[in-house]
Amino acid sequence: MAGRLVRRGVPALLLSGALSLGFVKCHAWSSHFDLNLDGNCSSSTGEPTVCKERITNNSDSSGTFAWKFSSDPSVATAVPDTGEVQRGKQSEEIVVTALPDSPCPIAFTFSDEHDQASVSGQIQSTNGLGC
Repeated sequence: MAGRLVRRGVPALLLSGALSLGFVKCHAWSSHFDLNLDGNCSSSTGEPTVCKERITNNSDSSGTFAWKFSSDPSVATAVPDTGEVQRGKQSEEIVVTALPDSPCPIAFTFSDEHDQASVSGQIQSTNGLGC
């Protein structure tokens, strides 16, 4: 069983278990963020789906993107589950893990609640079974 990561509003391409992603623009009330979320997922039957993610806060953003992780349904975890990405920088690797046979799809979000900005991804089943 292989997990597939899909970005909301961004075309995604699944190649040999890796995912190539485009970029996502986010706007907030008083701040502007130009964010990219890049990653890939892998899984095996009976094993957790593991996605390795990086957030890029592009140089034309207005400041630091201070994020907190969440998922819906709440079956995925992230390590780390909070962080900051300075303008013009990329985050450290964020490992998102979903338990085997979790209900799909699993939407996950990195949100900066202060600046009302976020970037999201989704884990979907590729075989019609759980994630």
